[in-house]
Amino acid sequence: MKMKKISKTKNRIKKSAIDKPLFEKIINSIPNILMVINPKDYSILTANKEFLEKEGFSLNQIQGKKCYEITHRRGTRCLAPHDRCAMLEALKSKTVVKDEHIHYAKNKKENRVEVIAHPILSGKGEVEAMVHLSRDITEPKRQEEENRRHFEKLRELTLRDPHTWAYNYRYLMERLPVEIELSRRHALPLAILIIDIDYFKSINDVYGHQVGDALLLEFVNLTKGLLRKSDILTRYGGEEFVVIMPQTQRRDALYVAERIINKVGT
Repeated sequence: MKMKKISKTKNRIKKSAIDKPLFEKIINSIPNILMVINPKDYSILTANKEFLEKEGFSLNQIQGKKCYEITHRRGTRCLAPHDRCAMLEALKSKTVVKDEHIHYAKNKKENRVEVIAHPILSGKGEVEAMVHLSRDITEPKRQEEENRRHFEKLRELTLRDPHTWAYNYRYLMERLPVEIELSRRHALPLAILIIDIDYFKSINDVYGHQVGDALLLEFVNLTKGLLRKSDILTRYGGEEFVVIMPQTQRRDALYVAERIINKVGT
């Protein structure tokens, strides 16, 4: 009676197990790159069709190879904290971990990928295998970076005076409180130069606004040449300009002001 029960149990296990062809169909139907890794030695147990095509290998060629030998094209595994590796985190936490990584395809081209490391746990809670899913996000990331640069250019345009390309009044109002707070917090000197070009209205009235705009541009270019990279030249309005000079003592600011007057005067 006992033998019959054991026999029936074995039959039930056989019937419930997924056969190899079906398992391959399942993993090959997954559109993302998939490999199953042995957590003890990082060797690849199996991989889906998407992975094999991306890396340019057959299943026989990669089985037993270390995951880092294939995806990173190197002979050493990822090591924390220098390498960001979802698998290392998943092994440590025994939970699903998502991260971004750099992988290399068969043409040795660098690809940015989103990685999901899914640990398979035994009944005792030990990691028996690691399912490693990855999705190529190189193009979305490139587009994201392009959009970011485009946004920064647009923002730059909103903060610049269109005639002189000095920073405008809006930027002055944003930046000045920040510099004042930094100066107070770190007990650092801060100087502000306020510049007003004499007789500018008369120049506009006599020679026209086109000549006036050219004069302002020339003034800004001359002044920039006398300032440090850390100094911020802004157009307050009309012929008035403000220079924010972080970490600058009063005597040094006066010296720069004299140089500007002498340069413009010549």
